[in-house]
Amino acid sequence: MVHSGQFPKVSPSAKERASSAKVAVTFLSFWGKEKLSTHGNLLDAMQSFDRRCVVDTHIDWIKLAGLPQNANTAFIIGTTVDHEIPNLKALLLKRDGSPKARQNIFHFGMKSPTTADIRAGHTTPMLVIVRHDPELPNLLDMDALFKFDAKRAAGKIRWDNSQSIVDEKGKILSVLGLEHIDAVRQLECSREKADELQAFIDVERSRCYKDFWKSNDVIRRAYARLLLCTEKARGEFQKPDYTNLFGDCHLIQNAMFLNAAVLSRDKDVKKMARFCHVPCSEVPT
Repeated sequence: MVHSGQFPKVSPSAKERASSAKVAVTFLSFWGKEKLSTHGNLLDAMQSFDRRCVVDTHIDWIKLAGLPQNANTAFIIGTTVDHEIPNLKALLLKRDGSPKARQNIFHFGMKSPTTADIRAGHTTPMLVIVRHDPELPNLLDMDALFKFDAKRAAGKIRWDNSQSIVDEKGKILSVLGLEHIDAVRQLECSREKADELQAFIDVERSRCYKDFWKSNDVIRRAYARLLLCTEKARGEFQKPDYTNLFGDCHLIQNAMFLNAAVLSRDKDVKKMARFCHVPCSEVPT
């Protein structure tokens, strides 16, 4: 369930390099080890907040982050919002064009190595946390971002994650002991299988903090358990072109890796959060 929640490429212009020096960014290994930070380790900074919440697409995180009672709550935007929000510009800018900048808002995703990175010998993807500082839009190629958003307006696919979805479906089927996707429709809630999946989750969930792959293993079992008990989830699983199929999983996986709660109204999100013992509500608690 590896995913790339990242903005369009960073431009190396002198102006943007100067602005980037003011933006807090941390690069991490998939085991939470700090590789590089511009202004301190942001994963550690997140943990200093009283509450940490990974937000679902429908949550008004900019409003919640500005409330006085949430000053010590970290709001985390992950891949789910990246992929499902109508335009990425809305992640960065308000309607009046001013930046959505707050010290308690963070973006979490993955940075794949660019051609320049590979030439320099950096070939391994890294996780990245970016704080939503006022200078963040200056760090990015905004023209490229606007063109990227225009694909959706033109009815084109922005994210081609079809291959990763096919791969993940295969792993889910393996967890369930199924060989073909058509068999998913015939699944019924097997108490024995559900208990087996839950037992795995209960043992491994405490090891998910700072372990990206372990949190993948756990959410995979939680999603498999969801398929056992929800006809809606089974129907979505069988769709060949549902690009947001694993968006709910990403919310829970991000939360487990970052030791955070989830903000969502979605029933399936709440079910998987309950399986994984991850706090889930519509407002920070």
